[in-house]
Amino acid sequence: PEGIDISSEASSDPSAARATAATEKPTKKKKLTAEERIRKDRPPPRIRIMESSQPDYTALRLENIAITFRDQPVLTSATWGVQAGDRIGLVGANRAGKTTQLRILTGELEPTAGDVVKSRKDLRVAMLRQEFINEIDPTRSLRDEFMSVFTEEAQIMADLASAEKELEGMTGGEDDADRMQEVLDLMAKL
Repeated sequence: PEGIDISSEASSDPSAARATAATEKPTKKKKLTAEERIRKDRPPPRIRIMESSQPDYTALRLENIAITFRDQPVLTSATWGVQAGDRIGLVGANRAGKTTQLRILTGELEPTAGDVVKSRKDLRVAMLRQEFINEIDPTRSLRDEFMSVFTEEAQIMADLASAEKELEGMTGGEDDADRMQEVLDLMAKL
């Protein structure tokens, strides 16, 4: 039993065991918030990869997403998706959970229920924050500012453009054959 010393000395004297139990304070249980209860009782949310027959298909979905902060439910059963080429607007009242949904899509927040479904495992999501005004470079255009989150991709595109330019300058003669193959191999790796 909790609070009773059952060592060989205490077990030989029942009154000592009662005294030990009486002097110890009962531990107070911490009251769980709704969020903690939900996370404890439900299976963890998942990131699933959708099966697609199209190799270049790109899509991202929220399925039955719910999130609770402390005792306040913010989202319940949010389901929607976006795929390559879509233009969407996420509209709602202040504090309705618009940014929360985007933060779940980017992986910054973990929902208390539901699934995030990606078309590919390596799909990355970036978000231009509504508080971005303090972080922008005023010398860049809005497009350049938005593209600044894709630094790896931008470097790959620059490397590809450089390789293409080098290939355009080659005459195709015997002297260029080895270098041409090196450039094509490099492009394939990018």
